[in-house]
Amino acid sequence: MRPRLGVSLIWLWWLAATLLLWGIWNLLASRNPTYSAERILWPVQIAAQKIAKDPASAPPALVEGTHHKLQGIIQRYPGSKSAAQAQFLAAGIHAARGEYPQALAAYQRVLSDYPGMTLHVISSYRAIARIHLNQKLFEKALDTYRTLLSKYPMDVRVMDVPQLMMSVSRHNAPDAGAAALRFAVEYYQDAIRQSKPGSTLYLIAQQRLAGCHVLADQWEEAAQAYESLVITYYKRTKEVIYWMRNVEELGKRRLNQPGRAHQLALEFAQRYPDRRRVVERWLKAPAAEEPQPR
Repeated sequence: MRPRLGVSLIWLWWLAATLLLWGIWNLLASRNPTYSAERILWPVQIAAQKIAKDPASAPPALVEGTHHKLQGIIQRYPGSKSAAQAQFLAAGIHAARGEYPQALAAYQRVLSDYPGMTLHVISSYRAIARIHLNQKLFEKALDTYRTLLSKYPMDVRVMDVPQLMMSVSRHNAPDAGAAALRFAVEYYQDAIRQSKPGSTLYLIAQQRLAGCHVLADQWEEAAQAYESLVITYYKRTKEVIYWMRNVEELGKRRLNQPGRAHQLALEFAQRYPDRRRVVERWLKAPAAEEPQPR
């Protein structure tokens, strides 16, 4: 019986065409600087992260080799995102190994050479502040945080910085805690005024503001912040339940208003009847507020 040459030839032609297209794609991709840089960076990044995670057990040859490869990427692809990442990783290795002068110099290179790489710049400022804190240079850490806030005042990625500054200030000089708290509150209030209700920035700033009020024993202001979150972000079921619990706790234990969460639940159910089930447990008035029989 003769073999079916037609089918075999079609299959061979299909395989050849597939291999040809694959070869062309790889050739074009290899000539794409971005693709090439990312492909080279990927295994080096994994090695750098392993070293940073456990610097004590990293062989010196691995550390030296990784630094050499990172520098190669920086030199081969200057100004690129991969070069910025390579510089940041090199700084991280130094920092993990306690080589603080080298780490600070490397992070400063990120700031000076890649000012447009916002993520890397913000992360570098944070890393620099951590190094200062490790060295107990609290005022330098605070100055670094202030610089970061001045450069990116309304970036969601720095919304925790005022609270970090408050923690550092309290640790460094207990008397400075009150001033740092006022600064944080004003910062978050300003962020809320400048952001659109329902936006991510508004959400994060409002949550941070509530946390500051709790730290300052400002119970009424904290309750109002959580209430605003409940009404504004009514679609976030898990978060709404969490905020409702906070309002309930504040009402019962701090404000002598055991029915505060109940009143909020009533408003919520009236505004969003299709979401009533989310606040069902708070719709029943507390026992102390139940009407007495006549």
